[in-house]
Amino acid sequence: MKLENAARWLAIAAAAVAAVWNTGTARAAEATPTVHIYTWSDYFDSEVLRDFEKQAGCRIEVDYFDSNEAMYAKLKAGGGGYDIITPSSYMSAIMRRQDMLLPLDHGKLPNLKHIDRNFTRHTEDAEMAYGVPYTRTVTGVGYNARRVKEEDLGSWDIFSRAAYAQRMTMLNDMRESIGAALKYLGHSINTADEGELAAAGDVISGASLLMQLKRWPSSLRPSVWAGCPLMRTPPCEVPWGSGPGRIGLFSLRRSAQ
Repeated sequence: MKLENAARWLAIAAAAVAAVWNTGTARAAEATPTVHIYTWSDYFDSEVLRDFEKQAGCRIEVDYFDSNEAMYAKLKAGGGGYDIITPSSYMSAIMRRQDMLLPLDHGKLPNLKHIDRNFTRHTEDAEMAYGVPYTRTVTGVGYNARRVKEEDLGSWDIFSRAAYAQRMTMLNDMRESIGAALKYLGHSINTADEGELAAAGDVISGASLLMQLKRWPSSLRPSVWAGCPLMRTPPCEVPWGSGPGRIGLFSLRRSAQ
């Protein structure tokens, strides 16, 4: 469970959810082929998609999800007909084991040769049989330097500080949350120890922490920063150079113990 380096994987057309077969015949009759994408918000630049439509002579339709679990639940319930999905690596592995993905035809993907194997060798699908890496990121803690004290930075116990109550938030993601709680307690985010996992669960569900946090969706927006000068977030969601005060990003290396 390597949360801090979780890779997003692009399960491209040949690795689409099995439900695509149910709509293939109808889709073939369309005058203009349509590529259906199910992904996170802000993953694809709209201009890039429009350019691709012109070059490939197709239409692109995009639906969005805000968590791996929401995406999985929709597809598992029979929703879909998607050609491309972008689950995180752990969810891609789950879906592959449950026969929800189709294998890739590498003969139709000549650009696979450009992928750095350092991004695949530690994954369950190192040979890219069902998906290829699209992006890799880490999560840190974004903060507004005018509203967060420098001496408070660096330890996981910052999320238990009463001084920032209702002015901080964490990602609405179960793996990120349990990982943060484990680090808060001084444990490995990869632990399989049932006692340590139970203790981390208690931290997440405990009233002392929940009372401190303000609830926001995983996909953050600049308006969130106006109310929360402290939040756990991927760097891509940090509004660099905008908003009042200096916006910074730091990693937490010390437990709260």
